Amino acid sequence: MRKLVAIVVCAVAAGCGGKGDTPPPMSAEDAAFQQKLQEQFLDAKPGAVIEIPAGSLGSAGNTLIPPRSLIVSQGALTTTTFGTGVSQPLTQLLKVKAANDIAGAEVHATIGRARQIENSIALSVHQIYYSILIAEMRRSALQAKIRASEDLQSERSR
Repeated sequence: MRKLVAIVVCAVAAGCGGKGDTPPPMSAEDAAFQQKLQEQFLDAKPGAVIEIPAGSLGSAGNTLIPPRSLIVSQGALTTTTFGTGVSQPLTQLLKVKAANDIAGAEVHATIGRARQIENSIALSVHQIYYSILIAEMRRSALQAKIRASEDLQSERSR
């Protein structure tokens, strides 16, 4: 069991890949850390304490791996897991949908008010137009009445 753990840790620390991948060249610091890990795991006796420094396995973005120094007791039952998760709160999506629905309702209300204003303007224009037509017809009728009465008077005075 100890040899299997040592092989896995050494492979991870060395960055070994799959088929025919050659590991990238190591810095002196990485080589020293790998040597230290090999010595600690291979020579570790039950109950020995092994320390893995923060960031010794690399980094992801601005986060060190591991984020803090890990102390592993050889032979002890120790479990360490790492995970990364990204989530979008559903309540935010509901709030955005509600805001979009409100904005859509306001747009429809504004369009309705604009149509109502257009209709009232068109009605006013029609009312004025027909009022002018009626006034012109009355004027024409009055002028015809005046001519008729003048014609009648001129016939009587002859």
